[in-house]
Amino acid sequence: MRLLIPVLLAEHVKFQSWWDIVLIRKGHSPISGLASSLLNLLASVDRLAHIQREVKLRHEDEDENPKGKGPAPDFSKPCPPHICPATNNTLWQTISQNTETVRIVELLSHEKRLVDLLNSTGGNYTFFAPTDRALDGFLEDNPVPSSWSDILSYHIVHGAFPNALLKHQETLATELNQTGQGHRAQRLTVTVDEDEIASNGVLQQINHVLVPPPTTSTILNRLPSTFSAFALALSVTALNGSLHAETRLGGTTFALTNAAFDRLGEEANAYLFSPEGEQCLRVLVQYHLVVNMTLFSDTLYDAHGGVQEFAADGEPLSVHVELPTLLRGQKMNVDISRRRADTVLRINGFHRVRELDWLASDGVVHVLDRVLVPPMKLQASSQGHVEYSGGEMTVEELREWLGVCRPKTRMEL
Repeated sequence: MRLLIPVLLAEHVKFQSWWDIVLIRKGHSPISGLASSLLNLLASVDRLAHIQREVKLRHEDEDENPKGKGPAPDFSKPCPPHICPATNNTLWQTISQNTETVRIVELLSHEKRLVDLLNSTGGNYTFFAPTDRALDGFLEDNPVPSSWSDILSYHIVHGAFPNALLKHQETLATELNQTGQGHRAQRLTVTVDEDEIASNGVLQQINHVLVPPPTTSTILNRLPSTFSAFALALSVTALNGSLHAETRLGGTTFALTNAAFDRLGEEANAYLFSPEGEQCLRVLVQYHLVVNMTLFSDTLYDAHGGVQEFAADGEPLSVHVELPTLLRGQKMNVDISRRRADTVLRINGFHRVRELDWLASDGVVHVLDRVLVPPMKLQASSQGHVEYSGGEMTVEELREWLGVCRPKTRMEL
Protein backbone atom coordinates (compact mmCIF):
# COMPACT_ATOMS: atom_id res chain seq x y z
CA MET A 1 0.00 0.00 0.00
CA ARG A 2 2.79 2.42 0.82
CA LEU A 3 4.45 1.76 -2.54
CA LEU A 4 1.29 1.93 -4.60
CA ILE A 5 0.07 5.40 -3.68
CA PRO A 6 3.35 7.28 -4.29
CA VAL A 7 3.55 5.63 -7.72
CA LEU A 8 0.03 6.78 -8.57
CA LEU A 9 0.77 10.29 -7.31
CA ALA A 10 3.97 10.47 -9.35
CA GLU A 11 2.07 9.46 -12.48
CA HIS A 12 -0.74 11.97 -12.08
CA VAL A 13 0.98 14.90 -10.38
CA LYS A 14 4.23 15.39 -12.29
CA PHE A 15 6.77 17.76 -10.81
CA GLN A 16 7.46 19.77 -13.95
CA SER A 17 9.07 22.74 -12.27
CA TRP A 18 10.20 24.24 -9.02
CA TRP A 19 6.86 26.00 -8.73
CA ASP A 20 4.89 22.74 -8.85
CA ILE A 21 7.00 21.44 -5.97
CA VAL A 22 6.32 24.53 -3.87
CA LEU A 23 2.58 24.43 -4.49
CA ILE A 24 2.36 20.81 -3.42
CA ARG A 25 4.62 21.20 -0.40
CA LYS A 26 3.11 24.41 0.93
CA GLY A 27 -0.51 23.50 0.35
CA HIS A 28 -1.34 26.90 -1.11
CA SER A 29 -4.84 27.65 -2.30
CA PRO A 30 -4.21 26.80 -6.01
CA ILE A 31 -3.96 23.12 -5.08
CA SER A 32 -7.14 21.19 -5.55
CA GLY A 33 -8.83 19.54 -2.62
CA LEU A 34 -8.10 16.17 -4.22
CA ALA A 35 -4.35 16.78 -4.24
CA SER A 36 -4.44 17.94 -0.61
CA SER A 37 -6.40 14.83 0.35
CA LEU A 38 -3.87 12.64 -1.45
CA LEU A 39 -1.02 14.26 0.43
CA ASN A 40 -2.78 13.80 3.77
CA LEU A 41 -3.43 10.18 2.85
CA LEU A 42 0.23 9.72 1.94
CA ALA A 43 1.29 11.08 5.32
CA SER A 44 -1.07 8.69 7.09
CA VAL A 45 0.15 5.74 5.02
CA ASP A 46 3.75 6.70 5.73
CA ARG A 47 3.07 6.76 9.47
CA LEU A 48 1.32 3.38 9.21
CA ALA A 49 4.24 1.92 7.26
CA HIS A 50 6.65 3.27 9.88
CA ILE A 51 4.68 1.55 12.64
CA GLN A 52 4.58 -1.68 10.63
CA ARG A 53 8.35 -1.57 10.15
CA GLU A 54 8.86 -1.08 13.89
CA VAL A 55 6.57 -4.01 14.69
CA LYS A 56 8.39 -6.19 12.14
CA LEU A 57 11.75 -5.28 13.64
CA ARG A 58 10.49 -6.14 17.12
CA HIS A 59 9.28 -9.56 15.91
CA GLU A 60 12.59 -10.23 14.17
CA ASP A 61 14.45 -9.25 17.33
CA GLU A 62 12.28 -11.55 19.44
CA ASP A 63 12.91 -14.43 16.99
CA GLU A 64 16.67 -13.92 17.23
CA ASN A 65 16.65 -13.34 20.98
CA PRO A 66 13.66 -15.23 22.46
CA LYS A 67 12.87 -14.52 26.08
CA GLY A 68 14.84 -16.73 28.45
CA LYS A 69 17.30 -17.75 25.68
CA GLY A 70 20.12 -15.34 26.46
CA PRO A 71 20.57 -11.59 26.84
CA ALA A 72 18.84 -9.25 24.42
CA PRO A 73 20.92 -6.64 22.58
CA ASP A 74 21.45 -3.41 24.51
CA PHE A 75 19.69 -0.61 22.62
CA SER A 76 19.67 1.78 25.57
CA LYS A 77 22.61 3.77 24.17
CA PRO A 78 22.56 3.53 20.39
CA CYS A 79 25.55 4.87 18.53
CA PRO A 80 24.57 8.12 16.72
CA PRO A 81 24.62 7.76 12.90
CA HIS A 82 27.09 10.63 12.45
CA ILE A 83 29.55 8.80 14.75
CA CYS A 84 28.91 5.21 13.62
CA PRO A 85 27.66 5.49 10.02
CA ALA A 86 25.90 2.56 8.40
CA THR A 87 28.66 2.34 5.80
CA ASN A 88 32.27 3.45 5.44
CA ASN A 89 31.65 4.45 1.84
CA THR A 90 31.64 8.09 0.85
CA LEU A 91 28.51 9.65 -0.63
CA TRP A 92 29.89 9.24 -4.14
CA GLN A 93 30.63 5.56 -3.55
CA THR A 94 27.21 5.04 -1.99
CA ILE A 95 25.42 6.69 -4.91
CA SER A 96 27.51 4.77 -7.45
CA GLN A 97 26.52 1.45 -5.87
CA ASN A 98 22.81 2.29 -5.73
CA THR A 99 20.88 0.60 -8.53
CA GLU A 100 18.12 3.25 -8.40
CA THR A 101 20.38 6.26 -9.04
CA VAL A 102 22.32 5.15 -12.12
CA ARG A 103 21.22 8.12 -14.25
CA ILE A 104 22.23 10.79 -11.74
CA VAL A 105 25.63 9.12 -11.36
CA GLU A 106 26.14 9.41 -15.13
CA LEU A 107 25.43 13.14 -14.98
CA LEU A 108 27.57 13.73 -11.91
CA SER A 109 30.54 11.93 -13.46
CA HIS A 110 30.97 14.93 -15.81
CA GLU A 111 31.18 17.38 -12.88
CA LYS A 112 34.60 16.76 -11.31
CA ARG A 113 34.14 19.44 -8.63
CA LEU A 114 30.96 17.83 -7.37
CA VAL A 115 32.38 14.31 -7.51
CA ASP A 116 35.38 15.45 -5.46
CA LEU A 117 33.00 17.08 -2.99
CA LEU A 118 30.92 13.92 -2.58
CA ASN A 119 34.09 11.88 -2.19
CA SER A 120 35.66 14.22 0.35
CA THR A 121 35.77 13.24 4.00
CA GLY A 122 36.71 16.77 5.07
CA GLY A 123 33.10 17.72 5.77
CA ASN A 124 29.57 16.37 5.95
CA TYR A 125 27.04 16.75 3.15
CA THR A 126 23.56 15.58 2.27
CA PHE A 127 22.83 14.59 -1.31
CA PHE A 128 19.23 14.50 -2.49
CA ALA A 129 19.45 11.87 -5.20
CA PRO A 130 16.63 11.72 -7.76
CA THR A 131 15.82 8.15 -8.71
CA ASP A 132 16.18 7.03 -12.32
CA ARG A 133 12.41 7.14 -12.69
CA ALA A 134 12.32 10.72 -11.39
CA LEU A 135 15.03 11.82 -13.81
CA ASP A 136 13.33 10.12 -16.76
CA GLY A 137 10.07 11.85 -15.88
CA PHE A 138 11.82 15.21 -15.66
CA LEU A 139 13.40 14.80 -19.10
CA GLU A 140 10.06 13.77 -20.61
CA ASP A 141 8.43 17.01 -19.44
CA ASN A 142 11.32 19.47 -19.80
CA PRO A 143 13.96 20.30 -22.42
CA VAL A 144 17.41 18.92 -21.73
CA PRO A 145 19.29 21.61 -19.75
CA SER A 146 22.25 23.18 -21.54
CA SER A 147 24.19 22.71 -18.32
CA TRP A 148 23.47 20.36 -15.44
CA SER A 149 25.96 22.02 -13.09
CA ASP A 150 23.50 24.35 -11.31
CA ILE A 151 20.80 21.69 -11.04
CA LEU A 152 23.21 19.10 -9.63
CA SER A 153 24.72 21.63 -7.21
CA TYR A 154 21.21 22.37 -5.96
CA HIS A 155 20.91 18.74 -4.81
CA ILE A 156 23.88 18.99 -2.43
CA VAL A 157 23.36 20.44 1.04
CA HIS A 158 26.01 21.42 3.57
CA GLY A 159 25.77 19.21 6.66
CA ALA A 160 24.47 15.71 7.39
CA PHE A 161 20.67 15.73 7.61
CA PRO A 162 18.95 12.40 8.25
CA ASN A 163 15.17 12.54 8.60
CA ALA A 164 15.35 13.07 12.36
CA LEU A 165 17.10 16.40 11.78
CA LEU A 166 15.26 17.46 8.62
CA LYS A 167 12.00 17.91 10.50
CA HIS A 168 13.61 20.78 12.42
CA GLN A 169 14.81 22.58 9.27
CA GLU A 170 12.81 25.18 7.38
CA THR A 171 15.43 25.80 4.69
CA LEU A 172 18.80 24.25 3.83
CA ALA A 173 21.90 25.87 2.30
CA THR A 174 22.87 24.14 -0.94
CA GLU A 175 26.12 24.02 -2.90
CA LEU A 176 24.59 26.37 -5.50
CA ASN A 177 25.64 30.01 -5.11
CA GLN A 178 23.68 32.61 -7.10
CA THR A 179 24.45 36.23 -7.91
CA GLY A 180 20.91 37.26 -7.00
CA GLN A 181 21.61 36.15 -3.43
CA GLY A 182 24.86 38.09 -3.23
CA HIS A 183 26.85 34.99 -4.23
CA ARG A 184 25.55 33.17 -1.18
CA ALA A 185 24.04 29.71 -1.00
CA GLN A 186 20.68 29.23 -2.66
CA ARG A 187 18.47 27.55 -0.12
CA LEU A 188 16.16 24.58 -0.43
CA THR A 189 13.00 23.26 1.18
CA VAL A 190 12.31 19.56 0.81
CA THR A 191 10.44 16.66 2.40
CA VAL A 192 11.84 13.13 2.08
CA ASP A 193 10.90 9.59 3.07
CA GLU A 194 14.13 7.60 3.33
CA ASP A 195 17.80 8.21 4.02
CA GLU A 196 21.03 6.27 3.92
CA ILE A 197 24.04 7.19 6.05
CA ALA A 198 27.47 7.46 4.39
CA SER A 199 30.87 8.18 5.91
CA ASN A 200 30.77 11.84 4.83
CA GLY A 201 27.06 12.57 5.02
CA VAL A 202 23.59 11.36 4.14
CA LEU A 203 22.05 10.09 0.91
CA GLN A 204 18.39 11.00 0.52
CA GLN A 205 16.44 9.45 -2.36
CA ILE A 206 13.74 11.73 -3.79
CA ASN A 207 11.01 11.23 -6.37
CA HIS A 208 11.55 14.41 -8.39
CA VAL A 209 14.37 16.56 -9.73
CA LEU A 210 15.06 19.74 -7.78
CA VAL A 211 15.21 22.80 -10.04
CA PRO A 212 16.69 26.08 -8.72
CA PRO A 213 13.93 28.61 -8.05
CA PRO A 214 12.98 31.42 -10.46
CA THR A 215 13.15 35.14 -9.76
CA THR A 216 10.73 36.95 -7.48
CA SER A 217 9.06 38.59 -10.48
CA THR A 218 8.50 35.22 -12.13
CA ILE A 219 6.83 33.86 -9.01
CA LEU A 220 4.44 36.83 -8.84
CA ASN A 221 3.63 36.78 -12.55
CA ARG A 222 3.02 33.03 -12.71
CA LEU A 223 0.17 33.20 -10.20
CA PRO A 224 -2.14 35.97 -11.44
CA SER A 225 -5.12 34.52 -9.59
CA THR A 226 -3.22 35.19 -6.38
CA PHE A 227 -0.87 38.12 -7.06
CA SER A 228 -2.27 40.04 -10.06
CA ALA A 229 -3.10 43.14 -7.97
CA PHE A 230 0.33 43.21 -6.34
CA ALA A 231 2.08 42.66 -9.69
CA LEU A 232 0.02 45.51 -11.18
CA ALA A 233 0.90 47.76 -8.24
CA LEU A 234 4.60 47.05 -8.78
CA SER A 235 4.25 47.90 -12.47
CA VAL A 236 2.16 51.07 -12.04
CA THR A 237 4.58 52.50 -9.47
CA ALA A 238 7.67 51.34 -11.42
CA LEU A 239 8.86 49.56 -8.27
CA ASN A 240 9.25 46.34 -10.21
CA GLY A 241 12.60 47.79 -11.25
CA SER A 242 13.85 47.16 -7.71
CA LEU A 243 13.32 43.45 -8.34
CA HIS A 244 15.45 43.53 -11.49
CA ALA A 245 18.35 45.71 -10.33
CA GLU A 246 21.71 44.27 -11.38
CA THR A 247 23.17 45.40 -8.07
CA ARG A 248 20.52 43.52 -6.08
CA LEU A 249 22.02 41.25 -3.41
CA GLY A 250 18.93 39.34 -2.46
CA GLY A 251 15.79 40.76 -0.91
CA THR A 252 12.64 40.01 1.04
CA THR A 253 9.28 40.56 -0.62
CA PHE A 254 6.11 40.51 1.46
CA ALA A 255 3.74 39.72 -1.39
CA LEU A 256 0.12 40.76 -1.03
CA THR A 257 -2.58 38.43 -2.27
CA ASN A 258 -5.57 39.73 -4.20
CA ALA A 259 -7.61 39.03 -1.07
CA ALA A 260 -5.40 41.44 0.86
CA PHE A 261 -6.31 44.27 -1.52
CA ASP A 262 -9.97 43.25 -1.42
CA ARG A 263 -9.98 43.76 2.34
CA LEU A 264 -9.19 47.45 1.83
CA GLY A 265 -12.56 47.89 0.14
CA GLU A 266 -13.65 49.10 -3.29
CA GLU A 267 -13.27 52.80 -2.52
CA ALA A 268 -9.66 52.48 -1.35
CA ASN A 269 -8.71 50.25 -4.29
CA ALA A 270 -10.32 52.54 -6.85
CA TYR A 271 -8.31 55.43 -5.43
CA LEU A 272 -5.00 53.55 -5.15
CA PHE A 273 -5.08 52.38 -8.77
CA SER A 274 -6.11 55.78 -10.13
CA PRO A 275 -3.63 58.46 -11.31
CA GLU A 276 -4.61 60.54 -8.29
CA GLY A 277 -3.74 57.78 -5.83
CA GLU A 278 -0.54 56.58 -7.48
CA GLN A 279 1.69 58.22 -4.85
CA CYS A 280 -0.26 56.49 -2.07
CA LEU A 281 0.06 53.17 -3.88
CA ARG A 282 3.79 53.70 -4.24
CA VAL A 283 4.19 54.34 -0.50
CA LEU A 284 2.11 51.27 0.28
CA VAL A 285 4.13 48.96 -1.97
CA GLN A 286 7.48 50.35 -0.80
CA TYR A 287 6.66 49.25 2.73
CA HIS A 288 6.38 45.64 1.52
CA LEU A 289 9.81 45.52 -0.13
CA VAL A 290 13.21 44.96 1.46
CA VAL A 291 16.29 44.97 -0.78
CA ASN A 292 19.72 43.45 -0.15
CA MET A 293 18.55 41.65 3.00
CA THR A 294 16.98 38.21 2.72
CA LEU A 295 15.08 36.97 5.75
CA PHE A 296 14.14 33.31 5.67
CA SER A 297 12.26 31.84 8.60
CA ASP A 298 15.49 30.30 9.90
CA THR A 299 18.31 32.38 8.38
CA LEU A 300 19.19 36.00 7.65
CA TYR A 301 21.37 37.08 4.72
CA ASP A 302 22.40 40.63 5.64
CA ALA A 303 23.37 43.48 3.33
CA HIS A 304 27.10 42.99 3.92
CA GLY A 305 27.44 39.37 2.82
CA GLY A 306 26.93 37.92 6.29
CA VAL A 307 24.85 34.85 7.11
CA GLN A 308 23.08 34.45 10.45
CA GLU A 309 21.43 31.09 11.01
CA PHE A 310 18.92 30.76 13.81
CA ALA A 311 18.97 27.69 16.04
CA ALA A 312 17.16 24.71 14.52
CA ASP A 313 17.55 21.95 17.08
CA GLY A 314 13.87 21.52 17.88
CA GLU A 315 14.03 23.83 20.89
CA PRO A 316 11.63 26.82 21.16
CA LEU A 317 12.95 29.80 19.23
CA SER A 318 12.28 33.54 19.46
CA VAL A 319 14.11 35.97 17.16
CA HIS A 320 13.57 39.69 16.52
CA VAL A 321 14.83 41.31 13.30
CA GLU A 322 14.56 44.89 12.03
CA LEU A 323 14.31 45.20 8.26
CA PRO A 324 14.76 48.53 6.43
CA THR A 325 12.01 48.84 3.82
CA LEU A 326 12.15 50.77 0.56
CA LEU A 327 9.97 53.40 2.24
CA ARG A 328 12.50 55.89 3.52
CA GLY A 329 12.75 56.08 7.28
CA GLN A 330 10.38 53.17 7.84
CA LYS A 331 11.62 49.91 9.31
CA MET A 332 9.68 46.72 9.70
CA ASN A 333 9.85 44.78 12.96
CA VAL A 334 9.75 41.03 12.38
CA ASP A 335 9.38 38.44 15.12
CA ILE A 336 10.01 34.77 14.39
CA SER A 337 8.89 32.14 16.86
CA ARG A 338 9.11 28.39 16.62
CA ARG A 339 7.65 25.69 18.80
CA ARG A 340 8.20 22.13 17.65
CA ALA A 341 7.34 22.07 13.94
CA ASP A 342 5.26 25.27 13.99
CA THR A 343 7.08 28.41 12.81
CA VAL A 344 5.29 31.77 12.97
CA LEU A 345 6.46 35.08 11.53
CA ARG A 346 4.74 38.29 12.65
CA ILE A 347 5.15 41.82 11.32
CA ASN A 348 5.19 44.69 13.81
CA GLY A 349 3.98 42.27 16.48
CA PHE A 350 0.55 42.03 14.89
CA HIS A 351 0.34 40.75 11.30
CA ARG A 352 0.97 37.04 10.85
CA VAL A 353 2.55 35.93 7.59
CA ARG A 354 0.29 33.49 5.80
CA GLU A 355 2.91 31.49 3.83
CA LEU A 356 6.64 31.36 4.60
CA ASP A 357 9.76 30.83 2.54
CA TRP A 358 8.72 30.86 -1.09
CA LEU A 359 12.29 30.66 -2.34
CA ALA A 360 13.47 32.84 -5.22
CA SER A 361 16.79 33.05 -7.03
CA ASP A 362 17.07 36.68 -5.92
CA GLY A 363 15.65 36.48 -2.42
CA VAL A 364 12.58 35.10 -0.71
CA VAL A 365 8.83 35.74 -0.82
CA HIS A 366 6.54 35.67 2.19
CA VAL A 367 2.80 35.78 1.46
CA LEU A 368 0.40 38.14 3.25
CA ASP A 369 -3.39 38.18 3.12
CA ARG A 370 -3.58 41.60 4.84
CA VAL A 371 -2.03 44.86 3.69
CA LEU A 372 0.81 46.25 5.80
CA VAL A 373 0.58 49.94 6.65
CA PRO A 374 3.38 51.76 8.49
CA PRO A 375 2.43 52.19 12.17
CA MET A 376 0.84 55.61 12.69
CA LYS A 377 2.13 57.78 15.50
CA LEU A 378 -0.57 58.77 17.96
CA GLN A 379 -1.30 62.48 17.99
CA ALA A 380 -1.72 62.66 21.75
CA SER A 381 1.61 61.05 22.57
CA SER A 382 5.00 61.16 20.94
CA GLN A 383 5.77 57.69 22.24
CA GLY A 384 2.76 55.65 21.15
CA HIS A 385 1.85 54.04 17.84
CA VAL A 386 -1.28 52.36 16.54
CA GLU A 387 -1.51 49.52 14.01
CA TYR A 388 -3.89 49.18 11.08
CA SER A 389 -6.37 46.40 11.90
CA GLY A 390 -6.75 45.12 8.35
CA GLY A 391 -10.31 46.20 7.54
CA GLU A 392 -11.84 48.48 4.91
CA MET A 393 -10.59 52.06 4.57
CA THR A 394 -11.99 55.25 3.18
CA VAL A 395 -9.77 57.39 0.98
CA GLU A 396 -9.39 59.90 3.81
CA GLU A 397 -8.29 57.17 6.23
CA LEU A 398 -5.85 55.83 3.68
CA ARG A 399 -4.25 59.26 3.21
CA GLU A 400 -4.07 59.76 6.96
CA TRP A 401 -2.38 56.41 7.54
CA LEU A 402 0.13 56.75 4.72
CA GLY A 403 0.79 60.39 5.56
CA VAL A 404 2.99 61.47 2.66
CA CYS A 405 0.42 61.05 -0.13
CA ARG A 406 -1.85 64.01 -0.65
CA PRO A 407 -4.70 64.65 -3.09
CA LYS A 408 -3.84 66.83 -6.07
CA THR A 409 -5.11 70.41 -6.07
CA ARG A 410 -7.33 71.73 -8.86
CA MET A 411 -4.37 73.55 -10.39
CA GLU A 412 -2.41 70.29 -10.49
CA LEU A 413 -5.36 68.53 -12.09
